[in-house]
Amino acid sequence: MIEGIAVNYYERIQKSIDFMEDNLENDIKVEAIAKEAFISASSFYRIFFSITGYQAKEYLINRRISRASKDLKEEQSKVME
Repeated sequence: MIEGIAVNYYERIQKSIDFMEDNLENDIKVEAIAKEAFISASSFYRIFFSITGYQAKEYLINRRISRASKDLKEEQSKVME
Protein backbone atom coordinates (compact mmCIF):
# COMPACT_ATOMS: atom_id res chain seq x y z
CA MET A 1 0.00 0.00 0.00
CA ILE A 2 1.27 3.46 -0.79
CA GLU A 3 2.30 5.30 2.39
CA GLY A 4 0.00 8.30 1.83
CA ILE A 5 -2.97 6.03 1.35
CA ALA A 6 -2.13 4.12 4.53
CA VAL A 7 -1.99 7.36 6.53
CA ASN A 8 -5.34 8.37 5.05
CA TYR A 9 -6.88 5.08 6.26
CA TYR A 10 -5.42 5.55 9.74
CA GLU A 11 -7.01 9.00 9.89
CA ARG A 12 -10.34 7.63 8.69
CA ILE A 13 -10.29 4.80 11.22
CA GLN A 14 -9.43 7.29 13.97
CA LYS A 15 -12.40 9.38 12.84
CA SER A 16 -14.61 6.29 13.05
CA ILE A 17 -13.31 5.51 16.56
CA ASP A 18 -14.06 9.09 17.62
CA PHE A 19 -17.55 8.71 16.17
CA MET A 20 -18.06 5.48 18.14
CA GLU A 21 -16.85 7.12 21.36
CA ASP A 22 -19.25 10.02 20.85
CA ASN A 23 -22.15 7.62 20.23
CA LEU A 24 -21.61 4.77 22.69
CA GLU A 25 -25.09 5.28 24.13
CA ASN A 26 -26.75 5.27 20.70
CA ASP A 27 -27.76 2.30 18.58
CA ILE A 28 -25.31 2.72 15.71
CA LYS A 29 -24.60 0.23 12.96
CA VAL A 30 -21.18 -0.53 11.56
CA GLU A 31 -22.42 0.64 8.17
CA ALA A 32 -23.12 4.10 9.63
CA ILE A 33 -19.64 4.17 11.17
CA ALA A 34 -18.10 3.24 7.82
CA LYS A 35 -20.10 5.97 6.13
CA GLU A 36 -18.81 8.47 8.70
CA ALA A 37 -15.25 7.44 7.73
CA PHE A 38 -16.05 7.68 4.00
CA ILE A 39 -15.21 4.00 3.45
CA SER A 40 -17.46 1.31 1.99
CA ALA A 41 -18.76 -1.09 4.63
CA SER A 42 -16.90 -4.08 3.19
CA SER A 43 -13.60 -2.19 3.09
CA PHE A 44 -14.22 -0.71 6.53
CA TYR A 45 -14.55 -4.15 8.14
CA ARG A 46 -11.22 -5.23 6.65
CA ILE A 47 -9.31 -1.99 7.26
CA PHE A 48 -10.59 -1.53 10.81
CA PHE A 49 -9.49 -5.04 11.73
CA SER A 50 -6.08 -4.66 10.09
CA ILE A 51 -5.40 -1.42 11.99
CA THR A 52 -6.94 -2.18 15.40
CA GLY A 53 -6.88 -5.97 15.61
CA TYR A 54 -10.59 -5.91 16.47
CA GLN A 55 -13.76 -6.36 14.49
CA ALA A 56 -15.59 -3.03 14.55
CA LYS A 57 -18.66 -4.44 16.32
CA GLU A 58 -16.44 -6.18 18.89
CA TYR A 59 -14.58 -2.91 19.53
CA LEU A 60 -17.85 -1.04 19.98
CA ILE A 61 -19.22 -3.64 22.41
CA ASN A 62 -15.99 -3.64 24.44
CA ARG A 63 -16.03 0.16 24.68
CA ARG A 64 -19.66 0.11 25.83
CA ILE A 65 -18.87 -2.47 28.50
CA SER A 66 -15.85 -0.48 29.63
CA ARG A 67 -17.89 2.74 29.83
CA ALA A 68 -20.69 1.00 31.75
CA SER A 69 -18.19 -0.50 34.19
CA LYS A 70 -16.62 2.91 34.78
CA ASP A 71 -20.03 4.51 35.29
CA LEU A 72 -21.03 1.81 37.79
CA LYS A 73 -17.81 2.28 39.76
CA GLU A 74 -18.35 6.04 39.88
CA GLU A 75 -21.96 5.59 40.99
CA GLN A 76 -20.93 3.16 43.72
CA SER A 77 -18.35 5.58 45.11
CA LYS A 78 -20.97 8.34 45.16
CA VAL A 79 -23.38 6.08 47.05
CA MET A 80 -20.64 5.08 49.50
CA GLU A 81 -19.94 8.74 50.33
